[in-house]
Amino acid sequence: MKKIAKLIVITLIIVACNNSNKTETSVDTLEKATISKPNVAVKPDTKIYDCYIGMLKKDTIILKLIITDNSVVGNLAYNFFEKDRNKGTIKGFVTGDTLFAKYTFYSEGVESVREVAFLTKNNSIHEGYGEQSEKNGETVFVNKAKLDFTKSINLKNIDCFN
Repeated sequence: MKKIAKLIVITLIIVACNNSNKTETSVDTLEKATISKPNVAVKPDTKIYDCYIGMLKKDTIILKLIITDNSVVGNLAYNFFEKDRNKGTIKGFVTGDTLFAKYTFYSEGVESVREVAFLTKNNSIHEGYGEQSEKNGETVFVNKAKLDFTKSINLKNIDCFN
């Protein structure tokens, strides 16, 4: 059953990526956004691997996380149809059911940093949006307490795979 689910996810990603006019192939995008999930019991200081994918029409978001205690690192890629693709790394922390991180990414060859937030709920994750400003060359949220997590693409938790 897991093999069928993985095949369906791969097929959906390939179809979504092939409908775009971008030059990077969907296989390359998929390989960059996957990691292996360990098959061991979680102990303190053990790394947890978590992967998410969200698709809406021809838009795709892929998020992979490595969580150690409350610290998080990972990769995040946005592939919006007929818009510039951007991909990069995140580094941050988890508090309760919310992840806060700095997203360092490249778009059109320019490096940028912006703050991101994700709320976990019912085996999925939702990106938070709110008023932002620039501080020390980075885009940050003005008030994290006022973030809206209802207007984003729903990212479903998937098995991380190679």
